Amino acid sequence: IPMEVWADGAEAIDAEALRGRRCFAGLDLARINDLSSLALLFPPVSDGERWKVLWRHWCPADNIEERSRRDRAPYLVWRDQGHLIATDGNTTDFKFVEAEILNLATIYDIQELAFDRTFAGEIVRGRQRVEQKRETAVEDAVEDEEGDAHEQTVAARARTAWRSTCEEYEKRQWRKSSRRCRFRH
Repeated sequence: IPMEVWADGAEAIDAEALRGRRCFAGLDLARINDLSSLALLFPPVSDGERWKVLWRHWCPADNIEERSRRDRAPYLVWRDQGHLIATDGNTTDFKFVEAEILNLATIYDIQELAFDRTFAGEIVRGRQRVEQKRETAVEDAVEDEEGDAHEQTVAARARTAWRSTCEEYEKRQWRKSSRRCRFRH
C-alpha cells in the first residue's frame, strides 16, 4: 500500500460518537503466542462517510515482556497507552474477552460476530452453559411455585434475580453457524 493511501486512512475515530451504531465484529483468538483481536466495523450512515473500525487486542500479562523482546514490538508501550489489554495469567483469559465483547454489545449495535473457530468454540460453549443454567433456574423456580405462598414468593424473587443477571445474555443470545453468530436483540 502506498504511504499516501495508508496516511489517508489515519483519521482519528471517536468511539463515543459511534455509541449505539450498527456494526459487525470479527474475532481472532490466540491463547499464548499471538495476540487475540476483535474488530468492530461500522458501515457508513451518510454520503461520503467512510467505514470506521474500532479494535481491541489482548495478550497474556505474564509473558508480555518476553513477547516484546521476541517479536521486537512495543507491547508494553501499547499496553500502557491502552491499545493492548494484558489479561491476568500466562494464557489469554477468554472469559475476560467474552465479558469485553458482551460489554461492547451494550454500547454498540453488534449485528454479527464472525470468528476463527480455533478457540472461539470455548466462548460459544460458555454461552451455551449460561443458557442451560438459566433454564435450570427457571425450571427450579416453577417447581418451587407448586408449594405454599412463601415458597412462591421465594421462587419469584429467585426468578427475578436470575433474570436480572441474565438479561444482557438473553438480549444478545448467540446463534451459532459455521463461523459466525448473530446477536439477537
